[in-house]
Amino acid sequence: MKRLFHTLFITLLFTFAVNCSYANSEPLVITDIGAIEGVSEHGVEHFYGIPYAKAPVHDLRFAPTVAADPFADTFKADSFCPVVPQSSFIVKRKGFRTGDNSLCLNIYRPKNAKKGDKLPVFVWIHGGAYMMGASNNPYYDGTAFAKDGVILVSINYRLHALGFYSSKYTYKKYGTTGNWGHLDMIEALKWVRNYIESFGGDPDKVTIGGESAGSMAVSSLVLSPLAKGLFKRAVLESGTILSYPFVSLYKSENSKSAFTNSAAIATLFGADDSESGLEALRTIDPLLLSYNCGYDFDMVKNTFSFFKPYFDGVVLPQDPYKELQQKKKEEVSNPKDNIEILIGYNTDEGSLFTDNLNVLELKTAIKNTFGESKVQSIAALYLKDKEPTDSAFKEASSYNADIMFNLGMKIFADAMSKNHKVYMYHFDYAPFEYKKSHKGVSHSSEIAYVFSTLPEGAQKDMKKVSDNMHQRFVNFIKTGDPNFNGKSMTPIRWPLYNERSPKVYKIDKLPYVENFKLKDRLDKLEELLYSDYDNE
Repeated sequence: MKRLFHTLFITLLFTFAVNCSYANSEPLVITDIGAIEGVSEHGVEHFYGIPYAKAPVHDLRFAPTVAADPFADTFKADSFCPVVPQSSFIVKRKGFRTGDNSLCLNIYRPKNAKKGDKLPVFVWIHGGAYMMGASNNPYYDGTAFAKDGVILVSINYRLHALGFYSSKYTYKKYGTTGNWGHLDMIEALKWVRNYIESFGGDPDKVTIGGESAGSMAVSSLVLSPLAKGLFKRAVLESGTILSYPFVSLYKSENSKSAFTNSAAIATLFGADDSESGLEALRTIDPLLLSYNCGYDFDMVKNTFSFFKPYFDGVVLPQDPYKELQQKKKEEVSNPKDNIEILIGYNTDEGSLFTDNLNVLELKTAIKNTFGESKVQSIAALYLKDKEPTDSAFKEASSYNADIMFNLGMKIFADAMSKNHKVYMYHFDYAPFEYKKSHKGVSHSSEIAYVFSTLPEGAQKDMKKVSDNMHQRFVNFIKTGDPNFNGKSMTPIRWPLYNERSPKVYKIDKLPYVENFKLKDRLDKLEELLYSDYDNE
């Protein structure tokens, strides 16, 4: 009898130990490239710093992305990888470090998610003018999405010269140039397509999204033939491929600035556009490169030396504006090509990029950007009854908002809504103390509301706006309709946008549907900028 009780005791003890070990174990996912172990935090499961591509060093710098090798052992995905080398403020924050092994992604999924769950996936592309930023920014924490049944994937990609250096030699060698960062994104999307199912995701329900340069990248991927079939939906927050000066309004300006600015940085380091010049550039410290190609846009002079994506005709269309106009004439025959789009803007997009100019300085900025012949017509859209020395901050801010973000958004939405479902929002909320300042509802201020990453102690109204905006985005990611969560409809119907009926969902303390208030001005601006475009 004693032996029986002893055996039972040992058996129970072993069972208890195994169960405790299982209960305390971290999430482990088996994929075709090896085992990946994450961490359980805040009621969801996180997998940090998973490499999707080889480190872009030596022959892989200023070259197409190469997929990462399979793991030899279990990969411990318990900390963020280094961020792309950059000179921005972000690397001075606690927890941020730069390094070559930066082409990685992070996954946030619901607790106990498993293969076969077929959960929707949201791939987030950070902003930062194509020259700074990182996926591990606390604002991009995907916990709230995971708790709502969405797998969020955030990615790093090459920035500044590392990501967008253009040269004739690299174009000849690789068949493309100036889009190394975009190729990183495409490789990350291929990784998601191949392996996200092991994490419980559905590779056929992938939404890509981004803000600012991330949104510009999303629009670029929508138009890129290389990204075809890698996603079903797209979220664009403040930016498109026609955002100037971060990308370009015109094909000719794009080619000139992409190659001129790239040649300038090469010359600075004693390199020319040749094989030996490329090899020389590859030896330069990435941080040193970044310090010499930061954001330096002079609005009045219309000068800048930073890098932008090149319309190469391979990764991106050679002429995005004409490509979008063509989309108005095409019919979508393959349902897989039907991309559902959620796109929007903030009330005061231009305020962060605008100095306190006077009227004369604003007109000078317009002349230096679009030529003498268009100054008065464009200025008339913004300036009313003002003297040359009068302050024009508000007007200059509106002009910047349109050139940098709103015009491209309107053109993109008009074109895509011909054959695709498009939903447009207008974010118009900020706490009173922000709204009364000259910055207003500024660029990027909506991010924390989308991700539900508001600071502790956020006001009740802030939380209310965030709950609504976040849920609308979750609905769209799940169903392609911000009104429907898969089971029920929301009380206020967010209508589809189209060129002839430009309805917009206004996000504020009390959300409602409005007409697109900027439409008339942006239609006139488009006509002024593109009326003679065929003769460019």
